[in-house]
Order: sequence, then structure tokens, then C-alpha cells
Amino acid sequence: MCRYKTFAFALAVASLCLLGFLMKSDHCVAYGDDLSGHVTEREAAPNPAIDNTVKTYRKLAEEGIADAQYNLGLMLAFGLGTQKDYDEAAKWFQKAAEQGHVEAQYFLAKMLATGKGVPENDVEAVKWLRKAAEKGYAEAQFGLSSMLATGEGVPKDDLEALKWLRMAAQQGHAEAQLRLGSMLASGKGIPKDNVEAAKWFQKAAEQGQVDAQCVLGMMLATGEGIPENDVDAVKWLRRAAERGRAEAQYFLGMMLVNGKGVPEDFIGAFAWFNVASAQGYEQAKSAKESLRNIMSQSDIMKAQELSKEFYQKYVGELLR
Repeated sequence: MCRYKTFAFALAVASLCLLGFLMKSDHCVAYGDDLSGHVTEREAAPNPAIDNTVKTYRKLAEEGIADAQYNLGLMLAFGLGTQKDYDEAAKWFQKAAEQGHVEAQYFLAKMLATGKGVPENDVEAVKWLRKAAEKGYAEAQFGLSSMLATGEGVPKDDLEALKWLRMAAQQGHAEAQLRLGSMLASGKGIPKDNVEAAKWFQKAAEQGQVDAQCVLGMMLATGEGIPENDVDAVKWLRRAAERGRAEAQYFLGMMLVNGKGVPEDFIGAFAWFNVASAQGYEQAKSAKESLRNIMSQSDIMKAQELSKEFYQKYVGELLR
């Protein structure tokens, strides 16, 4: 028997709230306010092999080799084997971009949009994004869509923004798939279609996009746009919960309380509520207190210990 009669309704409301948050988060530099994303930044520790690579790239870059210019730009932008130097990185990205190097065009656009290494210039950023997008580069298509949607550096054009967003999503760009799913689910700028939305959320979720995993789990639990499947709902909610997503932690707890898609487990539910509550998720606080009233003291103590383990493993890592 479902202990929370409003369970499905609560999931549906929360799903809409999360979609609202995702739609509000659409902004010009949606592809990042820094240069992360393609290369993992690390400290430029002394490394003879990398040092030699920098020297080799510099020699080839000075000879006009576009790939070398791009790679040298990356190493300067991220401080790999050399001191970070955004000005110098931008110079080499531009040289490679002018030779038609698509990744260099994209990185140059990012630097122009953020003002790193060059004066901030959204118009120029759009120009280089468009060049890379027209060559089929999904990251650039997504970035161009973002700028068209907000009207930064280019007249606002929702139809063209949607065109580029679809292109990026169709190429497997997870953030584009998430945003397209959000638009379809909310009906913002496009006819509402939960079935199509669920398809794009699933594609993004399968690539590890945590917000998509969370929304997909909620949709599976309520049967919105996709056949109801509690077992799969738990699977996706758990994945998002273990990535530190408070909403997913709360709704995973709800599934455990009600034995939906998983055996009833008050201890596990209390632990997830506690973790979500520690992250400021208000609904989890009240759910935890409701459970406290029907649990034994020994089970509460077990749940508290489990929540410490969950927090350290799934949230603490994110805070480091």
C-alpha cells in the first residue's frame, strides 16, 4: 500500500519544477564560463615529455601547421607543460581558426565570449561559432543555439536556435539533448510533446547527464511520456542520487518508502532523505521527520550511519 497518496502528484510537480530550473539556466555561455569541457585542467607540473611536446608544437605552429597551432593553444590555455597564458593561447587559436581548424574556431569563440585572452566580443564569438557549427561541430552548434536563443552577439532568433539545438542533439551532444527535452516537456518555444521529451532525456541520461537522469527517473515513475516502469525509475533516480542530485535523493527515498520498483526500505529512505536534507532540499526534511515517527530508534541510528556513508561517498566528493 502506498504510504504517500500524493506520491505520483509530488513527482509530477517536482519534475515540472526541475524542468523550470533547467529552462531558466539557459544562458549565452551555456557551454561554460571557462575553457573546461574538452581537456581536464591540471597543474603544470614539471614533465620533460610534456615540455618537449610544447617545444615541438611551438616549432610546428610557427611553421603554420594548424593542428600544432591548435594544440599549442590548448597547452597554453590549460597550463600543460607551460605557464598558463590566455593571451598567447588566443593568438594560436586564432591562427589555426583562420586556417579553418574547427576545434580552434570553437575555442576562439569561447575565449571571445568570456573575454579570456582577448577583449570580450559576442559578435565575433558568434561569427566563429557559426563557422564551426556549419562544419558540423556539435559543441559549436550548441553554443550558437544558446547565443541565438538569448540574442547575445546576434539578433534573437528562436527558430534558428532550435534548428542548431536539434543538430547538436542529433549528433549526440548530451547538454543539447537535455535542453531539447526540457523545451519539449515544458512547451517553451516548441509544441509540448512529453513522448519526444522522454526520448531526448533518455539519450542524455545514457551519456551520464545527471539532470536528464533525474527527470527521466521521475517520468518513468509517473508514466509521463513513457510507459510507467518503477524498476527503471529507481535505476535512473539512483544514478542521479549517487551523483549528488538532491531531488533524485529525495525521490529515490520516496520510492524506497513506498516499495515502488524496489523492496520497501525505511532505513535506506531515511538515509537518502537525510542526505538531500543536508543539501537544503526542504521536502526531504519533512519526509525524514514523518519517517522518524514510525521507525524504531535502532533503525534510525542505522539510517543515520548510512546517511553519513552516503554523504561522504556521493556528496563529499563533489565538495572537494
